[in-house]
Amino acid sequence: TVESDEAKTVSLYASVSLRAREISLTSDAFEITVNGVRITTESAVPESGTGKDDWRSCVNVGLGCIRLNEGTNTIVFKVLPGSENCVNLDSITLTTVDGAASSSGSAAVADIGG
Repeated sequence: TVESDEAKTVSLYASVSLRAREISLTSDAFEITVNGVRITTESAVPESGTGKDDWRSCVNVGLGCIRLNEGTNTIVFKVLPGSENCVNLDSITLTTVDGAASSSGSAAVADIGG
């Protein structure tokens, strides 16, 4: 969960591990919802460049702008059933649209599961 002092639009980033080939976070690995609304943007995780999965190195992937409500907001990353394209999810970061750090800052993921 993420607390916001006001309703506002923020940019959502996920820090995830690299894969041997490029994948999409929103159609290959996770169903991502913000306050119950599914994010449908195509956000690519770049390939590792080594031809192998790199589970220890993470890269920030932009997931687009989301709308936070004033108060408590729930952001859920749910592993897609049967997906072999999973990545390690290190953290999520929210920034205001102008690029400044949001009052909610970097948030730990509260719900990861399949």
